[in-house]
Parts: sequence; structure tokens; C-alpha cells
Amino acid sequence: MNQQNPLFEISTSHSGDDLTVVVKIKIRPTERQIQQRTLELHQARGGKGHPLLDWLQADRELTAMLNGLQENKPAERENISVFKPAL
Repeated sequence: MNQQNPLFEISTSHSGDDLTVVVKIKIRPTERQIQQRTLELHQARGGKGHPLLDWLQADRELTAMLNGLQENKPAERENISVFKPAL
């Protein structure tokens, strides 16, 4: 079973009596970071283009960068906890 949310991803698997739950938390850029990158994209095109598309592109780029998703690099920061309930 896999469930997805913009801020985290949960996946579960089981083998015999073992149950594994993995929660990956996505790091989100701040609004200020997105604003700054949006302005950079807008200026790079000489002030042409659509502000909403620039905002969405900035959000995608920064989210990917913060989560180590560029160039197939693994995330630099991973918070991993293992919980094995007693049966």
C-alpha cells in the first residue's frame, strides 16, 4: 500500500510477521525562496512570461534541490526511524 501527500510519502510492506513502514518527509522551500527564484526566472526572460508559471517552476526546482532530487542524487538529509511493534 502506498499513500502520497505533497509533504510526505508513506509506504508499507510485510514479509511473514514483519511489517515495514517507511515515511519520507519532503522539505519544502519557503515562500521567500520561491519569490526570489520566481523573480530570477522572470528577469532571465527579459520580463516576459507568465508569473504563475514562473512561480510553479520555481517551486518545483527548489523542492527538487532541497530534497536532493537533481541529477539522481540521493537526499543529503534523511530522517529514518525504525519502529518494530511487539506482536
